[in-house]
Amino acid sequence: MMLNPFQPTKFEHENRPVVWLSPWARSLAKTKKPDFVVGTRGSGKTTVLRSLHTKTLIENDFLAQQYGYKGRTFHWFGCYMQFNHSFQHLTEQVLNEVSKVHGRTVSELNRYKLFCSFFELSVLESLLEDLRSLEDRELIHFSGRKEKRACDELREILNEIGVADVNLMSDYNDALRLVRHIRGAFLATYDQVRIADAISAMDAFTPTTIIKFIRESIVPSIRSERLPRGKEVDLYILLDDCENLSDLQQRALNTYLRSTEGIAKWVVAYVRGQYNTIQTTIPETSLSHADRNICDVDDRSEEDFRNFCESVATLRLNNFLRSSLSENVRENTKFELSKCGRPSYNILVSEILEGYQSAAVQKFKSEVGTTKAKLASVIGVGQRESFHVSATRMPYVEHVVISSLDLDVLSFGSEPDQTRLRKELHRKSAAAYIIACRVCKRPPLYAGDRFVLWASDGNIRDFLDVMAEMFSLHTSRGASSDNQNITLAKACRRFLNSEERFSIKIQDRCIRNVSHHSYETIQGIEDSGEPHIFYLLSGLAELQRILHHYNENGEAVRYPERGIFKVNVKQFSVSASEYEFSNLYGLLRRIERDGFIRLEENRAGLEREDVAFRLHRRLCPVLDCSPRGAYEQVRIDPRLLVRLLSQSDPVSPKLWAEDYFDRMVGHDRRQQRFDV
Repeated sequence: MMLNPFQPTKFEHENRPVVWLSPWARSLAKTKKPDFVVGTRGSGKTTVLRSLHTKTLIENDFLAQQYGYKGRTFHWFGCYMQFNHSFQHLTEQVLNEVSKVHGRTVSELNRYKLFCSFFELSVLESLLEDLRSLEDRELIHFSGRKEKRACDELREILNEIGVADVNLMSDYNDALRLVRHIRGAFLATYDQVRIADAISAMDAFTPTTIIKFIRESIVPSIRSERLPRGKEVDLYILLDDCENLSDLQQRALNTYLRSTEGIAKWVVAYVRGQYNTIQTTIPETSLSHADRNICDVDDRSEEDFRNFCESVATLRLNNFLRSSLSENVRENTKFELSKCGRPSYNILVSEILEGYQSAAVQKFKSEVGTTKAKLASVIGVGQRESFHVSATRMPYVEHVVISSLDLDVLSFGSEPDQTRLRKELHRKSAAAYIIACRVCKRPPLYAGDRFVLWASDGNIRDFLDVMAEMFSLHTSRGASSDNQNITLAKACRRFLNSEERFSIKIQDRCIRNVSHHSYETIQGIEDSGEPHIFYLLSGLAELQRILHHYNENGEAVRYPERGIFKVNVKQFSVSASEYEFSNLYGLLRRIERDGFIRLEENRAGLEREDVAFRLHRRLCPVLDCSPRGAYEQVRIDPRLLVRLLSQSDPVSPKLWAEDYFDRMVGHDRRQQRFDV
């Protein structure tokens, strides 16, 4: 019995994964052209692929129902394979051993053939594992005649490799055992006898042989109520984590995909910026739009992402209830983020200041009252709600913007001027909210549907982290260890069905907990083998904190939410040439993959050699920064950044950030630590 419907957050960690059928998966199921699925970590790429995976479809009735099939059949058989981190290393090791045997460097053609051999055998192994698992559970069976014929054909292929016991193969279980033996030869590079099998496999069959065999012989032998009888079934091959391939292997895979047009439909998933979608191993030949579609799962509007999150949350909650107490399920109930409410920044400030009577709070309230009176004298009755100057409201953030920009409220008497003022106040409201809390010496509250989505930063896995924490905090009250299943089920039903909104304080605690966990992970990197990552993230986090907090002359409001860090890659590479982190772009890609930053590759104002990035928005609460994250650019001097990462002149991230900020604003609050 799982104790939290929002955990685990990663598909691979779920025993019985709850799969929401996304519009992306629906659309991919209808096309023949190869599809390249791109997105950041945790964006739902694996779920898209698994939604097309036949084993998952057969095991998961609810997923099949989402397709709307209801007993009808699917026109494809999907085989899923994940490239783990060892694939690249293992094939390179085999190439080294082959070079020793032949006494010369392996040619480009043989490199390609070796990749194809290992790759095709890996696909075949994945398929046979699926078939054995489904047959053992009596979810599929095979045409005996066609299974025997397929084994005979596979025997002919494997005979060329010289595998022992190949003539004993009579069914797909035998086939799986033999394929595993052959793949094992690729893994046993220390065994000169077995490496000979790998070399013979490279020459035993031409590329595409096994894929054609799967399509023409194995797939037609499968019998299932989810597959049509007497009709051709397409073969879908779903390749995940393709960023783990080397550049040469990525080009080899592209070449292979092009050579198998019409044999199988390919769906290739990878982390953004870490796969070569164009080049092949064939000179002057590349993949173009005519050869494949690009499916960007990050390309969602805010409304689409909200719907995505609500749909996944609803599915997980209902599944949790179904597995606990069926009478608790109300099928027409949908989880909505409106349960978090949408408190304005002014309401949050009111909540923060409630019960506090310090001198700073009293002074702030008095100044806000003066601003409210001035606004009320020029703003018409019909506009007063939008400026928060009605009898029951206080314009806290409006006051901060007006005072920071030194605006003369009385000069905004006309309606066009008031419209312009309202837009200016709206643009700077998040930054002003943080400053209002700073002035009153109180921590900001992070609560409301917008805050939950901002902390998720467009990432479904991060949204599930937030919701898991929310569920844990919301249901921890009154839990009974004597009847935990029923207690949790009832709590889950309340979480889903209740019209009561989550309290602001619980939301704040939840979002801050998730933020703190992420920040703790960064701190733990300091003692790892890559301390430069700790210094990069910690130094820029401290700099963003200062940029969002320092408002002595209205900077934090005048230039709100700075923190899109912009660095000249070439200059950085020159300054860092003696260090392991000289490849800044590669380093940032690695950190983005770990979920700490987001690259901003389409930002306006970037020069050709610039790279721009920002911290993940879930770090904002632990830094007491604007919940919207960073939007304005800040250029970082590559030489000073290298000095921070290298610690050539030891300095704490906090002191580095303070010194860097001094340079930015032209202050000299202390003797400068660095000489440029």
